[in-house]
Amino acid sequence: MEILETNYEENMDHTKALSLVIDCMLQYVEAGSKNIEVAIMKADTKQMFILSDEEVDKVIAESEEKKKKEEKK
Repeated sequence: MEILETNYEENMDHTKALSLVIDCMLQYVEAGSKNIEVAIMKADTKQMFILSDEEVDKVIAESEEKKKKEEKK
């Protein structure tokens, strides 16, 4: 919860919010889509979408790349 509260931004876009949620999950589980399942429900459509393993892996890879760039700075 602390990570979410610290990094949450009002009106953040879908991609940034998804990345934040997966980053939080990675603090407690091993990396990889086999250990994480993500479902998204949008308020305007009230439909639920379950992300594929490939989509989750893509977000994880982007997050890890971003962390490596920040560590180099």
